[in-house]
Amino acid sequence: MLDQKRLRLLWVAQRKINLCDDDFRRLIALYGKDCPNMCEGKPSTKHLTLQAFDKLMMHFEDLGFVSTAKKKMPSADRRPGAATPLQIILVNRLWQDFTRGKGNQRSLGVWLEQTFKVSSVHFMSFNQARKTITALKKMNARQLNLTQVDA
Repeated sequence: MLDQKRLRLLWVAQRKINLCDDDFRRLIALYGKDCPNMCEGKPSTKHLTLQAFDKLMMHFEDLGFVSTAKKKMPSADRRPGAATPLQIILVNRLWQDFTRGKGNQRSLGVWLEQTFKVSSVHFMSFNQARKTITALKKMNARQLNLTQVDA
């Protein structure tokens, strides 16, 4: 369940990118489909998880939304030495780029387990997240070079 700050940020983003209510609800249903307590009939922002919120905000950014809110919204489960929320967002975004939008949290978890011996992006330390970001950037660069050679 999201706090009031995040809920307000979603509504501001909706207004700034001129998204109608129907399209906004469709996006909530799309990104909140794996959220517990999400009703089938009428999707609600109140039932979104933090992961679904992050994905939805990335989608809004792709549509042109630029947040003026403080970038650091502390997570309720923030531990000393843990990956920051921005690192987690970046890892997820880089994974989506690498998999060309076909990757999900499960496939990312499998790759993280094989490569860094951590089962989820949320269990990474700050240093593991830093190394993961570097590795994903290099993987994306190699993939880009290969597609340019093939073209």
